[in-house]
Amino acid sequence: MELKAPARYDGETVVSAYSGGLDSTLVTILLKEVYGFKEVIPVLLDVGQGEEEIQVAFERAEKLNLKPIFFDAKEEFVKEYVFRCIKANGSYEGYPIGTSMSRVLIASKCVEVAKKYGAKYIAHGCTGKGNDQFRMEITAKYLDPEVSVIAPVRELNLTRAVEEEYLRKYGITPKPRKGKLGGDINLWSHSIGSGQVEDLESQYPEDYIWTVPPEEAPEKPREVVIEFKSGVPVRVDDVKDPVEMILYLNRVGGENGVGRIDILEDGIIGLKSRELYEAPAATILLKTHL
Repeated sequence: MELKAPARYDGETVVSAYSGGLDSTLVTILLKEVYGFKEVIPVLLDVGQGEEEIQVAFERAEKLNLKPIFFDAKEEFVKEYVFRCIKANGSYEGYPIGTSMSRVLIASKCVEVAKKYGAKYIAHGCTGKGNDQFRMEITAKYLDPEVSVIAPVRELNLTRAVEEEYLRKYGITPKPRKGKLGGDINLWSHSIGSGQVEDLESQYPEDYIWTVPPEEAPEKPREVVIEFKSGVPVRVDDVKDPVEMILYLNRVGGENGVGRIDILEDGIIGLKSRELYEAPAATILLKTHL
């Protein structure tokens, strides 16, 4: 299949948001092959998606002879984003905006790297159907109005089948999904399926990785002591580290059936979708904060 970009950027440098997932991995290839960029600089952030995801990202980058610029951004994500979310009762129609916030942080790091390397272009792997494209692009343009944003998956109208076929040429095959739908994970929330659920009845118990069903939760209540200062948690039981507090509550809350979210959500472009999330720490802290 021959792909044609809306414009060529021969000899230019581009910074690309990179997670090691299907879309962002393919984008690094297309930016050179189809768009003509001389240099592609992938930017990879750890926002709590797990060591396995990070490892896959580095392995795929190595296959493509890419050297990602890596940020361990978990602490920044908690202190600068999650804590502000708690203070503001950050919830969109019941969703604690975990993916939304992570996209802002990722885009901000891409702008930071672009400025450092003198790149005038930033790319991402978002489609044209969801809200992520707006989060990435508005953040980038807000932080640097002169930067140009390129969205190959949207601009080339790529389907999942085409993406997988293209990546196989480079020895990259889709890794098995966690559950039936897969999803996006950071330490504040796990977004399941991201718009793939097309009815109101189907259930996907195998896709929950943090939470047990309420009927399987322990009968005996679990007491957790949370200390707040200036509207944010400073101690959860004996845990004081900001990142570890969130991870601890995800574990304890999930073991007790807390944090499953199943809602109808409005998208920016006017589409309604059924969205599934699990967010034990977010559910607990947004309910209890002072």
